[in-house]
Amino acid sequence: INFRQFFNELVVRSKTKMNGRDTYVVEAIPLQGTAWTIYFDALTGLRTRIDETVHSPQGTVPMECYMEDYREVEKSRIKYPYLITMKLQGATIVEHVKSVQLNTQVDPQLFKAPSFEFKVKQ
Repeated sequence: INFRQFFNELVVRSKTKMNGRDTYVVEAIPLQGTAWTIYFDALTGLRTRIDETVHSPQGTVPMECYMEDYREVEKSRIKYPYLITMKLQGATIVEHVKSVQLNTQVDPQLFKAPSFEFKVKQ
């Protein structure tokens, strides 16, 4: 990730322990919107958590996103989290990633909006 594309400033605020591991707490000031707090594992440099404020129909609400189970993608040295947990408005959303592929052709039909037919009964 090229953080400069999304953030004006990154500031290391502290070092703490998360799950028994040393973790850097970084404040990230985005180009637009409110600041994020990003947690990086001190040993691996991988993101372990992101706290941000998101916009919803109910207004702005805090969200926590946890990244775990990093695996190398196709011998590329790129590591991607295969377990992502988001906590938002009392709900928990868990994503289990099955696979990640690089530079794979994707059928454009997958992104085509569904068509709807409306029949009016008279």
